[in-house]
Amino acid sequence: MKFFRLGFFPAVFPVLFALPAHSFCDHILTGVQNLQVSRQLDPDSNSCFVSLMPRKIINMKYRDYLVSNSGLFMVFNSYGTGSNSTSTGAREFFFFPRTATEVEVRLPETDDEEVQVMVSSGRWLTFSRVNADLTAIETGSVQRDPRVRKTNKGGIEIPTYQGLMLDAGFTIGQSPTDDLSRESIFRDEFGMTCSVTNDQIFFKDGYNSILKSDSEIAAFLKTQCPQLKVDFE
Repeated sequence: MKFFRLGFFPAVFPVLFALPAHSFCDHILTGVQNLQVSRQLDPDSNSCFVSLMPRKIINMKYRDYLVSNSGLFMVFNSYGTGSNSTSTGAREFFFFPRTATEVEVRLPETDDEEVQVMVSSGRWLTFSRVNADLTAIETGSVQRDPRVRKTNKGGIEIPTYQGLMLDAGFTIGQSPTDDLSRESIFRDEFGMTCSVTNDQIFFKDGYNSILKSDSEIAAFLKTQCPQLKVDFE
């Protein structure tokens, strides 16, 4: 996956555009205080994704997020001006089973509510309207380092999650799953882990790395990682 730095939308809150609807991915572009939320359909892959980023950016130093119905949850960091190969980084997570086809968005209706986005496993992520960062994950926990720097692996950790997840790690200048020789780590709800190489669970479609189907993942884990709880087929 090639990185591009998202342009931000400095219009006055509230702003909401609803463009022609797709069957599972209505277009959204809105701002909630310092948080910009965009939902789009990628026509090339027919995938639905939501991006969340701060509306106030200084010197191209910021953290933003992407949630896709492919299962991907990406934490993207821009470390300032410079080339993408040296001034950007990403951490990637996937959650199973991938049952949701649409990336649902809950926009706040009151001042004390935050923005929520559903990952493909049906769990909700919560994002702060003030600092535009992830603050919570349903049935799990989040640890956040507010500093945007190259040494904190994207600044987001998910130490507990009541389900199966894949942590694909962090890289500078590219998506961690672009390199099929890298290792990623599955972790179940009991904290049991299993390291695999990306070429065991991803395949290439052009430049993109595509995660295999849930049925293929389940069959693979039951033979290669029998210590994990896998409650889907």
